[in-house]
Amino acid sequence: MKLTVLPIQGAFLRLLTESSATLRPHRQVSLIQRFIILLPLFVLIVTLWGSVTSLCLQISYVYFRTHRYSIPLIRQLSHQIPYISEHLRGFFSILWLTIYREKIRQLLQAADEFVSRGTAPCDIKPTFQRWKLRSVLLTVLICAMHIGVTWVDWLYDLYVWDTSLLGEDFMEPLPIKMTTLQYFIQWSLWVEVPFMISQMLHSAAIILAWILGGALNGLIVKIETSTCAVQSTTLTLSEYLKQMKLWRKSHVDILLFCESLKYCFGGLFFTVFSCDFLAVAGYVARLLNEPSETASALFVSRLIGNAVVFASFQTVFVIPLVLVNEQVI
Repeated sequence: MKLTVLPIQGAFLRLLTESSATLRPHRQVSLIQRFIILLPLFVLIVTLWGSVTSLCLQISYVYFRTHRYSIPLIRQLSHQIPYISEHLRGFFSILWLTIYREKIRQLLQAADEFVSRGTAPCDIKPTFQRWKLRSVLLTVLICAMHIGVTWVDWLYDLYVWDTSLLGEDFMEPLPIKMTTLQYFIQWSLWVEVPFMISQMLHSAAIILAWILGGALNGLIVKIETSTCAVQSTTLTLSEYLKQMKLWRKSHVDILLFCESLKYCFGGLFFTVFSCDFLAVAGYVARLLNEPSETASALFVSRLIGNAVVFASFQTVFVIPLVLVNEQVI
């Protein structure tokens, strides 16, 4: 089926799972073809390693800075917790994707079949186009929001603190020389890229929950409409019993799809929620611990804006997950 409700995530996962589908014992694959097929998975593993390296660098920076300048640990942590949480979110998302990539791909395929079964043949194409548009818009929106937060932070450091792009003391007091530009590049590769992948998976879970909620609402409407038809004698009891069997089958399909969604995204969603909560807590703690003489209006507005963005990832955007959980229960 060419139509897909999650085009961005589907294309990305097909790229990662191509190796398991192509590299089979009975298929003759040349060394160059094998390298090309395994390259996306290799890049994913390298990104995972880079995320760990960047996290260790960040923790070392906190340790050296705390001891070198006798800065209170709570103040230094409040400054660095949001960035450490971004490392952790990206790292665990990449790790989760590496382990469950095949299961997630199968779930996305099942989502296409799930939407097709619950849609009239004449409405399949418009329905898929509608879900595809929602998926692309949501994915682009939550990725763009985080990119905006990152750029605001970097611009604040460059212009407010007058940080030089080519200055080699960006990681001071660590015993290494690294320019601001070098750190920006490694941050983009090992933190921003994993975080964008995390946002893609997060938006996929939200859209799938949205689809599940729509199917549940549609089933409830059908049951209520048929029940009213029986009571008004426009529908015979035998026809009603036949429809009841179809409702039971649809309900079982919904429950199975819900269990697959929990299996593929339950642990990841808990991790993402925890990391975002840490980020919000870090921004609030830094705001409260900052001396009043250095807390400018720009500084305060930046931290509040960042906290609102991370809080929205686990409040406003996850409303479909909350609603479908209540409906299933």
